[in-house]
Amino acid sequence: MLHSKVKRDILVKMIEKSTTKEGEDHSKKPKHILVVEDDRALHKAIIFKLKRLGHFPISAYSAEEATEILKKSSEEIDFIWLDILLPGMDGLEFLRLMRKNPALKDKKVTVISVSGGLMMKDRAMELGADDYIVKSDHNLSDIVNMVVEKS
Repeated sequence: MLHSKVKRDILVKMIEKSTTKEGEDHSKKPKHILVVEDDRALHKAIIFKLKRLGHFPISAYSAEEATEILKKSSEEIDFIWLDILLPGMDGLEFLRLMRKNPALKDKKVTVISVSGGLMMKDRAMELGADDYIVKSDHNLSDIVNMVVEKS
């Protein structure tokens, strides 16, 4: 009996190690993360990874769609993952309007974009982004982990 319990404990530790990063804080409560990303394949991958980590992603494929979601349920959203290059209203305009709204101005926002230019990053930070991540500088798993840590 004791032998099987030890084997089970070892197996559980091996599984935990293979599915989580070293030093990851498992005590963090799950977050409601609004993902504003228009690339459908990337969007699906982000949602999949966030769900796998135990979070509750909410999908928006445009700034206009994100605006509607925030009007209905802004209080339950903890964090916003924001792309800049979106159809219709771009992410920077969305961020600017969001920061003018008293109910939304304090929401945490990380801009995650292919635009790695210093001017674009500076503009996003001036408009109130909490962070700016260039997609091509990291793999998706690392970006998701960075966003989760900041949320």
